[in-house]
Amino acid sequence: MTSTRTITWAAIGAGDVFRRKSGPPLVQVPGSRLAGLWRRDAAVAAQVAAAHGCRAYPTRDALLADPTVDAVYVCTPVPSHEEHTLAALAAGKHVLVEKEMASDAAACRRMIAATERAGRSLTVAFYRRCYPSVLRARALLAAGTI
Repeated sequence: MTSTRTITWAAIGAGDVFRRKSGPPLVQVPGSRLAGLWRRDAAVAAQVAAAHGCRAYPTRDALLADPTVDAVYVCTPVPSHEEHTLAALAAGKHVLVEKEMASDAAACRRMIAATERAGRSLTVAFYRRCYPSVLRARALLAAGTI
């Protein structure tokens, strides 16, 4: 069964990772739409938004208040992942956070607890988990070799 529902995304942060790796799929994947983005530098945000055919939100809170946004992609420097993730969850949004999830395990636990309280999804964008070297290490660990 194919879903006809479209997921509307917004991004917090719009640096190189967003522009080159993750932003384009949010526009290109069927069933996915990019509403807009926010970053501290409004001029750069406007340029990136224009390049991706979406809007630049004036503030993070304006992005989070948009009722059309279903999910937020947090692609800022790692030290701010927890803050932005907690704010997005509090606003009722699902979250995709760039790797690393947070600066330490305690922050990760707080993010997971907030996800459970909000009844939303939290996913970490760790695309390297399927690299052959990572799969080989996983197999060696599972076998007790290392």
